[in-house]
Amino acid sequence: TMYASQWFMTVCIYNFPFSTVVRVWDIFLAEGVKIIFRIAMALLKLNQEELLSESFEQILQILKQAPSAVESETLLQVALQIKLKNKTLKDIESEWVSQSNTM
Repeated sequence: TMYASQWFMTVCIYNFPFSTVVRVWDIFLAEGVKIIFRIAMALLKLNQEELLSESFEQILQILKQAPSAVESETLLQVALQIKLKNKTLKDIESEWVSQSNTM
C-alpha cells in the first residue's frame, strides 16, 4: 500500500504524466472507479518481470517511478484489456472488511 495508496487516494493524479491523468479521469468520470484498479494492475503487469526479480526496497522504488515511466497509450491499452467485474471488487471488499474486523 505504500505505493498504491497515492494512486487510489489521488485518482491517479500523483506522479502520473498530465496526458495520462486526463485520459484516466475521462474514463473515471464516464465509467467509474474500476479504471483506477485497472491502471494499478496494468502498472504491475507492465513491470512484472522486474518486480519479481528485485528486493522489497527496489520494488517500492520501481512502483513509485512506474507511473511516469510508462507511455500513456501503452498503459491505457493494457489497463482496458484487463477484465474486472463489479462482483470481483465487491468480493475483495467483503474479504478486506471481514479481515479488518478480526484485527
